[in-house]
Amino acid sequence: MPPIRQEQAEWVVGAILRGSVAGLLVALILLCVLALVSLWVDLDDRVVRLIIDVIAAFGALVAGFLAGQRAGWRGFAHGLLAGLFFAVLVSVIGLVFFQGGFAALAWLVRFGVGALLGAVGGIFGVNFS
Repeated sequence: MPPIRQEQAEWVVGAILRGSVAGLLVALILLCVLALVSLWVDLDDRVVRLIIDVIAAFGALVAGFLAGQRAGWRGFAHGLLAGLFFAVLVSVIGLVFFQGGFAALAWLVRFGVGALLGAVGGIFGVNFS
């Protein structure tokens, strides 16, 4: 396999970062919609937590899709990295802004889901580029 040139490396990192940030913005918008809906509808805490998890999973899928689409090749790898970076961003934001502590199993699940859905999104993103 030929080595990656500097321009290609910058393009790949840019695709992963942009995909992750875009996935985070999509998740943030959907969370704002959930907050508005919860003002009018009385939702059980378990249901809200489930919806938040689905939104986070969707954000990882979007991150992988956009990273794979922007990179245009190796969608699995780009999507996987974008999904992992998305999971890292979400975890760090959660640690900074919320008093929940550190649960290793929850982090492993979050990273696993982020990587898996990011990879799936990256595969689809390359096919749509």
